[in-house]
Formats: sequence, C-alpha cells, structure tokens
Amino acid sequence: LYFLPCDGVVKATMSDNRRPRSLCGGYCVDGALRGAVVGLTWAAVHASYRFDCDPQLFDKRSFAKTLITYPLGCAAFIGMYQMLQCNFESSRGRVDWRNTACAGMLSGAIAGIPLAVKAREPLLVLALATAVAVITSGLEISK
Repeated sequence: LYFLPCDGVVKATMSDNRRPRSLCGGYCVDGALRGAVVGLTWAAVHASYRFDCDPQLFDKRSFAKTLITYPLGCAAFIGMYQMLQCNFESSRGRVDWRNTACAGMLSGAIAGIPLAVKAREPLLVLALATAVAVITSGLEISK
C-alpha cells in the first residue's frame, strides 16, 4: 500500500503487502486497544478464579490492581509489538517471518527486563525474547 498524490488528492494504491511507515503509529494504537481488551478479559477471569477458590482472600485493592495492571501490560506489549513489526516491514520492504521474529524478539526482551530484575536472573530476558520470537514467527509461517 502506498500513497500517490493525484490532482491534490492522496489516493491509496496497492503495490505489495508492505505497511507504510506513516501508518505505524496507527498500528501501535490498534495493538494497544486490542491488548487492553485481552488484558481486561484475562484479568476478569484470573481474578474471579483466584477469589472463587478462597473467598476469604478477596481484597478490593488486589482486585482493582489486577483489573488495572493486566490491561496496561497487555496493551503496552501488543502495541509495542505491532509498532515494531510495522517498522521492520516498511524498513526491509518485505513481508515475511523475519519481521515478526525480530519484532517478537525485541518485544519479548523489553517485557522480560522487569521480570529479570525482580528475579535477579538476567537469562530471563534471553529466554522470553527467544520464546516470543519463536511463537510469533511460527504463527506468521503458519498463515
């Protein structure tokens, strides 16, 4: 998709499957919104399951924290992944599994930093980066 000015009007024309770099911010917002929905759903299921097992554990603060942190984390991760994938596609000029692998590796590494610091285990960054890269490139290849 690229844009050609025709008589002062910008028209979109399909040339290949590349995403224009100017739209990468939009893909980031789209990914963040989708991630927020996924995170909110995950938080609702996880929190209700945890408190159903033992109702005495129910704490309003913990429940509210779960309903806020899960959507924010998923929104940040998926938004960042979408933006990186779009930038790789527009930079390389190709749409293939390498873009998703690189975007997944960087996203996984960035998401793994807080876990590695908290656990004091720097190899968690490498493990999470590798896992996300393998999963995302596998999904891209299976299309």
